[in-house]
Amino acid sequence: MKTIKEYIKSYKYPAKYYYNPNIEDWMEMNHIEKITEDIQYDFERIMWNPFKGPKYNIWIENVVYENINNSYDPDELYQKLVNKFNVSNGIYAETNSNVKSFTFDIDNENLINDEEFKSLLNFYNYYVSFCEKRNNKYQVYIEPYKPEDKTDYIYNDCEGIVYRFVDDNGLKRIENHGLAPRHDKDRYYPRYIFVIADKDESRLKDTFSKVQREIKKNNLHLIKIDLNKYENKLRFYVDPASVNYDAFITREYIPKYCCEEI
Repeated sequence: MKTIKEYIKSYKYPAKYYYNPNIEDWMEMNHIEKITEDIQYDFERIMWNPFKGPKYNIWIENVVYENINNSYDPDELYQKLVNKFNVSNGIYAETNSNVKSFTFDIDNENLINDEEFKSLLNFYNYYVSFCEKRNNKYQVYIEPYKPEDKTDYIYNDCEGIVYRFVDDNGLKRIENHGLAPRHDKDRYYPRYIFVIADKDESRLKDTFSKVQREIKKNNLHLIKIDLNKYENKLRFYVDPASVNYDAFITREYIPKYCCEEI
């Protein structure tokens, strides 16, 4: 049986994972069913080493956090969309962030594939997450690639403690390999992990109740995530799709030893 170091040293990214690999992809390609506590440490030391293995830390810097550092003014972007493409009925998400998601109506759904339309969104660092037919119109959902950064808030004000609800399958994944960024099944988002945090305990409990009501799954488990146990400092952003409470996302892996069911 190969050691974990032998697995990682011989690993090559397959084409379908090259631009966005994560720990689950790595496990699948190397036929590893579960990362035990014994090999977790070696896994991290090699994956985050710039001279060994798949150079995960370089991928994080160059792909997840590329040099386009911000998403820009959504009001200005929307006005340009109105003037150039005649979109209508713009509605902004009700969040405390200046970098917001928003929706608008269009007559022809083919607009979202128009190169000039996509170029304008890219210029402001936004993307289309969803498009659905509403009566005689199509409603388009626009999201920022780079929502407002809340890393300092998470680590300083919230003391590095965040929370997440998972179902039975999610709990098994955590027990096997921790939390890996995943795609949303209903809408397009870059791979992410959704978490809840608040420095105010009463608001946090209120958020727990709101999130539970939104999740349409049975047997939910509340996971407490202690980021202080992890040597890598992760980046967190405002979740632009959360409109009734404060929530956050990260696009980086969280080891299972940081996670505890409470």
